[in-house]
Amino acid sequence: MYRQVFVSNECTDLQRILWRSDIRQPLHHYRLNTVTYGTASAAFLAIRSLQQIAHDIKQDLPRISSIILRDFYVDDLLTGTNTISQAFEIKRQLTEALQHYGFELRKWQSNIDEFDQNKEGTDHCLTKDIETKTLGLVWNSATDTLHYRVKFIPPTSGVTKRTILSTISQIFDPLGLIAPTTVRAKLVLQKLWQLQTHWDESIPEELHSTWIKLCNGFSALNTIKIHRHAFLNNFDDFQIHGFCDASQTAYGACIYIRTRKGNKVRTSLLTSKTRVAPLKGLTVPRLELCGALLLANLLTNTLRALNNVPTSIIL
Repeated sequence: MYRQVFVSNECTDLQRILWRSDIRQPLHHYRLNTVTYGTASAAFLAIRSLQQIAHDIKQDLPRISSIILRDFYVDDLLTGTNTISQAFEIKRQLTEALQHYGFELRKWQSNIDEFDQNKEGTDHCLTKDIETKTLGLVWNSATDTLHYRVKFIPPTSGVTKRTILSTISQIFDPLGLIAPTTVRAKLVLQKLWQLQTHWDESIPEELHSTWIKLCNGFSALNTIKIHRHAFLNNFDDFQIHGFCDASQTAYGACIYIRTRKGNKVRTSLLTSKTRVAPLKGLTVPRLELCGALLLANLLTNTLRALNNVPTSIIL
């Protein structure tokens, strides 16, 4: 993505580099003409260029413009629609619009068999892998489910604050669906900060036992299967249910989606967030207010993501 964005001529001098393939040769001066990964503001320039395309096509292609602004994460697109025909139309218009500006989309993946590149006569095929990573989660397109892939390797030289932080960083949970597990791990790390344990110092025996017990359960996370589609199709009623609570060690909030179609009802956990309680002591009522604020912010972001779905909210 970065190499597709050209830098204006008056700014290329700021990306000048010196290079030679042999130390016996004189130095050569080069100027990088495109946005280069690792340089200052590279991520901003690339993403801002993509957003500018959305603004430029907004009048002619308002839906595609909205998808570019809302559903892109750097160079990964996650979007959807209700019908197969609409999916084909979005793919066609999106591909043509971005290709016109030098961004070429490839490696499409879908949960429907009809979404086949050969029917469109294009050279860019869908990835053949059934499972693909989607913002840190594993998506199985055949079953349309989300999975976690946690690879925990027991430390061979003892448990330290460094190894604990490394393990916690491997668990990527953008939706907060396994928050009860991640918050326990964060509590262990917070306790180590409170004890002022050094990075490579062996942790106390009590915390060591707690951590090992927690790690032994990490492998169970790989067995979790979460249905990506959280709603009933063509629902008659759509409700958002929000809950929050707090204790002296942590507080959190979660949002459930309840949809009804006739006599059929489906309830799904959509997202959640947790926070460990501050090291300075706070009363439980005050922590409950922190939980309520967390829920309010989570609800605001959820409503924005749902993109004007008619809902009734129950807190």
